[in-house]
Amino acid sequence: MKASYNWLKELLDINHTPEELGEILTNTGLEVEHIETFSSIPGGLKGLVVGEVLSKKKHPNADRLSVAQVNVGGEAPLNIVCGASNLDVGQKVVVATVGTTIHPTNGEPFKINKAKLRGELSEGMICAEDEIGLGTDHEGIMVLDASVPIGTKVSELYNIQEDFVFEIGLTPNRTDAMGHIGIAKDIAAALNAHNKEKLQVKTPEVKVHSSGNEIDFTVHIENTESCPRYAGVVLKNLNIAESPDWLKNKLLAIGIRPINNVVDITNYVLKEFGQALHAFDLEAIPQHEIRVKNMQEGSSFITLDKVERKLSANDLMICNASEAMCMAGVFGGADSGVKPSTKAIFLESAYFDSASIRKTSTHHGLRTDAAQRYEKGADISMVIPALKRAVQLMEELAGAQVASRWIDEYPKKMEKVKITLRLSRLRTLSGHDFSLNQAKAILQDLDFEILESSEEEILLLSPYSRADVTREADVIEEVMRIYGFNHITVPSMVKSTLSFHEGINKHEFKEKIAHVLNGFGFSEIMTNSISQSNYYERKEDLVMLQNSMTSELDCMRPSLVAEALQVIQHNINRKLDLLKFFEFGHTYKADLSQEEFLAIYYSGDVLESNWFNKKEKSSIFHLKGIIDALLKHFKLQKLEIESNEDSLKYSYLKEVLVELRTLKESETEAFDINQDVHMATFHLDKIIELLSNDSIRFELIPKFPKVSRDLAVVLDESIEFEALRAKIHAHSGKLLKEVNLFDVFRSEEKVGTNKKSYALNFQLLDREKTLTDKEIDHTMQKIIRVIENEFNATIRS
Repeated sequence: MKASYNWLKELLDINHTPEELGEILTNTGLEVEHIETFSSIPGGLKGLVVGEVLSKKKHPNADRLSVAQVNVGGEAPLNIVCGASNLDVGQKVVVATVGTTIHPTNGEPFKINKAKLRGELSEGMICAEDEIGLGTDHEGIMVLDASVPIGTKVSELYNIQEDFVFEIGLTPNRTDAMGHIGIAKDIAAALNAHNKEKLQVKTPEVKVHSSGNEIDFTVHIENTESCPRYAGVVLKNLNIAESPDWLKNKLLAIGIRPINNVVDITNYVLKEFGQALHAFDLEAIPQHEIRVKNMQEGSSFITLDKVERKLSANDLMICNASEAMCMAGVFGGADSGVKPSTKAIFLESAYFDSASIRKTSTHHGLRTDAAQRYEKGADISMVIPALKRAVQLMEELAGAQVASRWIDEYPKKMEKVKITLRLSRLRTLSGHDFSLNQAKAILQDLDFEILESSEEEILLLSPYSRADVTREADVIEEVMRIYGFNHITVPSMVKSTLSFHEGINKHEFKEKIAHVLNGFGFSEIMTNSISQSNYYERKEDLVMLQNSMTSELDCMRPSLVAEALQVIQHNINRKLDLLKFFEFGHTYKADLSQEEFLAIYYSGDVLESNWFNKKEKSSIFHLKGIIDALLKHFKLQKLEIESNEDSLKYSYLKEVLVELRTLKESETEAFDINQDVHMATFHLDKIIELLSNDSIRFELIPKFPKVSRDLAVVLDESIEFEALRAKIHAHSGKLLKEVNLFDVFRSEEKVGTNKKSYALNFQLLDREKTLTDKEIDHTMQKIIRVIENEFNATIRS
């Protein structure tokens, strides 16, 4: 959601900077993700000055270039190379001086530098209108009026509108903030909560000047569940034209392309009141009758984008007496919209059921502004005010005149939700001693209607704009967010009750894992559990969504990989060398079962190249070291390890607990990742179950020293260290505590073909006494026999 700083200041008497206002919005729950600047002319013509051409001569090394001396009011004229055919002495021209960044109408901005062009020094640029964003003409340079003083800033010659635009990460429940008036109400309420002078939102004064009843127009709602309210009016004598600059600039600032005055007004009112409107060419309604109804399954309808669509029986349609004209609240028809020749329209303002709109929008893959507005829940009380506001603007900007009665079909008035707020509950949940007057003032600023109040409770009605506020807890949240969570003090003493939890607390266990991984330099990521089905080949394994928020996000993720790769790609694109991420998340299967996993990702360069080190890329063994350390930390060391060409699996009683692999190229290339990505997947639920069944044992720190012995053994290339380690542990007695591999050596000349040498370290310990040489030698002989007999290996001297 984009919101204009200037627009909000028109609605409120405030002098806050954009940054201050952004902080206020964020504190009220309307998170400002970033603030960007807007200029009605790209770049605001900054750095451009008026110059006079003093002389012009032919470029000695180029037939089509000239070298001009231009006075821009500086100490000396500028030498500028120019290729325009209309350049002449005495002209007043637009000059981009050295260091200026110009913004062409088409193309990327670029900076003007001092340079030699075909051997001649050029100290700037004489500009055409398309080179500075003023138009599309590139036939020649701009020639200004001779009376314009030399050195004048070009920006002073144009009425440039500048603004700041807030990008608000609007949550689905905040439909009241989809218009600037709703946002302004939040700001006013937040400021009023801490200031004596009370702000009021200056809603536009709406006054329709024309009236008429010459056209008898009727509306019939056949499906009142999907359309509880439908209003409209006929307007005649319209002059379809370009919108004035103020309207175009307001729309451009918030990312809407101006079309014509009528369409622009409907978009303007949508962003002002948050109420969607639709204009029908009156010629498309010859019988002057509208029916709001559902069509037969499979009926054809051609939408505004000239696509023929097959309708569902659930699609609510706006029809004339004989045919459909519009998908209600979603998309217009090809033949009923406003055209340059349109002279009269029927202007619609309606309230449509959110579930109905969402079904149609999803079924046809149409994610329009109107659909997103309606499917989140509109404000039924705004239907008439928004309609009258649009008519007022069309009278002013398009010469419209009202030509029918004001139609408002509202068969069954929607009741507001009645809620009781207990002041004691508000104080308990918030931790703040709110007074009755404080709570009432905040709620009234948010359009809650107070029916009764006492020192104990407030009986109130929730506004139509807040369909999500239905419980006492919701009202408490409203009071707290407006008052500001950062204004609620933390008490000096916090009371708590000790509780006992059998087994392993999953939340605490995950926190411990996260803490360990943070210590290893990993960052936690959180990705969307809703994914795109086109990422996966086996569609039959997916849990598909019927009413997704977007047409792309249409299934529950069966794996954590795809979304994580998007994060990795994002960071690679920002030139980060080593990526170490982890995520806790659920995956979902077609049988609606789900499992929680811990996924760990490792990619990039472990070491940068410098005088001391050579660049080293990460490998699966770097990640294995992290996994082994993590398992050791949680006493999960006695796991069976199975390896094959592309993965390692850690199991307990044949149950896989951890899988370690390097992602396939086909997986990473789909996200334009051209480096190895290593991944470990932990079956979190299985690991917690295993640890919960394991009793806690206390063990003293050994009083006696460990003994360390090394051996070098030559064995077949096919023998894996884990198999060797497991067999040695099984047959070498209780004194052996650890077996570690610290070197691998290969040489056909020294150890033989298809052979390798392992350098092994053995840690021996007796907890009851100091080991004797005889005990150490006895244990080492056992180890040597296991190595020689079980693996046909030889001890290397």
